[in-house]
Amino acid sequence: MRLIFILLFSILLPINIFAYKIKIVTTIPPIAGIIYNILPDADVHIIIRNGENPHTYAPTPRDIKYFNQADIFVKVGFGFENWFNKILNSIEKKRLLIIDLSQNVSPIGYDKKNGFANPHYWLSPYEIIKVLPLIKYSIVSHFPDKKEVVEKNYSLFIKKLTLLDKEFRSKIKKLKKREIVESHPLLDYIARDYGLKIVGVIKKKGNVPPSPKEVVKLINNIKKYKIKYLLTSSFDKSVTLNIAKDTHLKLIDIDPLGFNLKRDKDLYIKLIRKNFNSILKALK
Repeated sequence: MRLIFILLFSILLPINIFAYKIKIVTTIPPIAGIIYNILPDADVHIIIRNGENPHTYAPTPRDIKYFNQADIFVKVGFGFENWFNKILNSIEKKRLLIIDLSQNVSPIGYDKKNGFANPHYWLSPYEIIKVLPLIKYSIVSHFPDKKEVVEKNYSLFIKKLTLLDKEFRSKIKKLKKREIVESHPLLDYIARDYGLKIVGVIKKKGNVPPSPKEVVKLINNIKKYKIKYLLTSSFDKSVTLNIAKDTHLKLIDIDPLGFNLKRDKDLYIKLIRKNFNSILKALK
C-alpha cells in the first residue's frame, strides 16, 4: 500500500507542483491586467513600482535579474521603455521574447527621428482590442502547449472589451458636450477613438510647463468651450493646481496606471471604467 502511494505521488507531483509557469515581465499594471486575462497562470512581474514616474524611470540591478529569469517581455513601445536598450547587453537570456504592443497601434504624435509617439494607447479599450491578437499569436507560437487556454481566454476577454467599447460609445453619443482639457496627453487615443475633442493640454511634453503663449490659448479655449473640469493625473499636480485656480476649474483625476487596484484579471476593466466615468463627469 505504501509503495502504491509513493508511485502515485511521484506521478502527480510534477503536474501539481512542478508545472512550469511562463515568466512575463511588463512595465505597468494595466498591461499586466491584460496578461492576467490571456494567461492567468503566468508569473507576471511589473517593473514600475507605485510612486515611480514611467517617463523618468531608470532600471535597477533588481530589474535586470527579473529580465534574466523572464521568458517574455511585453512592452508598451513608442519609446515608453527607452531605458530598455541600456540594459539589453546585461540580459543573459538571449531567447527573451519581446512583444511590442505598439506594432498594432496607429500612433499619435509620431516622431520620425527617434520612433517615439504618445504611448498612452492602453487607456483606450478600442486600441487594446487591436493589440490582443498580437499577444495571442506571440504566446501561442512560442508556447504551443498553451494554445488551448490562450485562445479560450482571448475570446472571453475580447467579448468583455467589445461590450465595454459599445457601452462607452453609446454613452458618449448621448452627450452634447465633447470638449475636454487635460494636464498631460493621456487621453489622446480615447479622444480619437470615441469622438472627443481635446481643446487644451497643460504639459504637452514631459515636465515642461506651458509657455505664456500656450497659457493664453488654453485660457481662451476654456472660456470658449465653457470648460468646468480639468482632467489630471497625480504626476501633474504641481503645475496643474495653479492653472486650475486661475481658470476656476475643478480637478478630476485620471488614473493611467492603476497601482491601487487588485492585481487580477479585473484590473484592466476596472481601470478603464473608472477613467471613463471621470471623463463622463467632466462632460456633463
